[in-house]
Amino acid sequence: MNQADYHAQVQRGIDKITTAISRASFQDPQLARELGDLAQGIVDCMGAMEQQIVALEERISQLERTRVDMAELPTPEDAARTLLAVCREMGLRPTNPIPAQPLWHQTVGSRRLTQEEFDNGVDQCMERGWFERTENGRDVLTEAGFSETEA
Repeated sequence: MNQADYHAQVQRGIDKITTAISRASFQDPQLARELGDLAQGIVDCMGAMEQQIVALEERISQLERTRVDMAELPTPEDAARTLLAVCREMGLRPTNPIPAQPLWHQTVGSRRLTQEEFDNGVDQCMERGWFERTENGRDVLTEAGFSETEA
């Protein structure tokens, strides 16, 4: 629901409450006062909600501006170095099999890289000899890759 629809719906609700208060005031003044208090409470809550909505919209706008400012995507080498950093964080040593799922989770799953950046990073690691695929199809960290993690 957009803001204009929200305001229109709120106004319709207020109009209904006002009509109910007017009718009740002729029949039961106490009920009219209680409805009036209820209506004021609703209006107060809506004001607070409106302030929260405005604050959230501003925060979203700030995040979008930040995202645009940070739109410079990592190069395949940057992505490869991110993968190497995660290998180091995981305590991998040369010839250790790279646990694919944890590596993916700590990069793509935690939003450090997109899936495409992850794939490009793996390709870059292979091309640079930082990762190597064994005969059984497992990727391992090479000596060169381990040395890069210490650089």
